[in-house]
Amino acid sequence: MEKSRKKQLLSKLRIVIPTVVITVICMLGIMRFAWANEFTHTGITEITALPVTTNETAIMSEELGTKVIAQICILVHDIEKTAKVYGDFFGLRYRINESEAQNVAQTMYNGQPTPARCKMAFFQLGDIQLELIQPDEHPSVWREDLDKNGEGFHHIGFFVKGTDDVLKKLESIGMHTRMTGSWGTGCYAYVDAFDQLKFLLETLENY
Repeated sequence: MEKSRKKQLLSKLRIVIPTVVITVICMLGIMRFAWANEFTHTGITEITALPVTTNETAIMSEELGTKVIAQICILVHDIEKTAKVYGDFFGLRYRINESEAQNVAQTMYNGQPTPARCKMAFFQLGDIQLELIQPDEHPSVWREDLDKNGEGFHHIGFFVKGTDDVLKKLESIGMHTRMTGSWGTGCYAYVDAFDQLKFLLETLENY
């Protein structure tokens, strides 16, 4: 009976612990970028909490079309080493993939084509997917942000429908698209939402 209870407890912990860890990673990353952005652009000033109106909140979710987080990404220098640590820590299998070449990906960065590629590893932690990315040396949002900010939290991803329309709506409320590309059976876009949401937003769409 005691062994059965221990097995049940371990089973529950395997579900709860990853969810707690990824939530903490996300919050720390958002706080890190929010503070860095505040100090860089405005200096240390008096901080006043401003309430967000119901209408403003509704507008944000309406433009994106979802409120469900699908993915959280962490940028790393050595994906083989870091992925192994994550795999061992969570007891999860993983596979390291490489993004598509330019002829398939059609990657655009700051309005210009780029041959940039990256290595990726994915871990399913509850309902949220954790993604590790190691970029190559070509210009990309991954390379720029890794060089500028170092390893750590990079973006939050959401699945959307009708990427072009979603990006136009986000642009209309001041969220600038930094990079777009495809993985062959779907497409992605990275959107600068720091002024409004204090993080880099990624849209994901399966064809």
